[in-house]
Amino acid sequence: MVGRWIRHITAGSKGLWRFMQEDHGYDFVILLAIAMLLAWLFGASRIGLTIVGLLGVLTLSVEAFNSAIERICNLVQPQSDPKIKSIKDISAGGVLAIGFVFVLTTICVCYWRL
Repeated sequence: MVGRWIRHITAGSKGLWRFMQEDHGYDFVILLAIAMLLAWLFGASRIGLTIVGLLGVLTLSVEAFNSAIERICNLVQPQSDPKIKSIKDISAGGVLAIGFVFVLTTICVCYWRL
């Protein structure tokens, strides 16, 4: 049982590392660090910092899923295809939606010191 968990953690770590290297995941991690620093400097509570951190990690996860969906689409249909474009657009829309929530929540936490 423990061996299975170790294999899952190892595979997940490799996937996260690949995402960070190949899909500019570091850019988002820097943005998350800046958001956390701003929230802290503006006097956000521990709960506010936790909310900002959790939403940041959620946004990073959605971006990783988006990257995986785009890679699968490129494997299935390397040429331009309107159906594949639609799938990629919907996936990118999900990232945009959670990104807006992340930014607005960070602003609210900083402004109202939640």
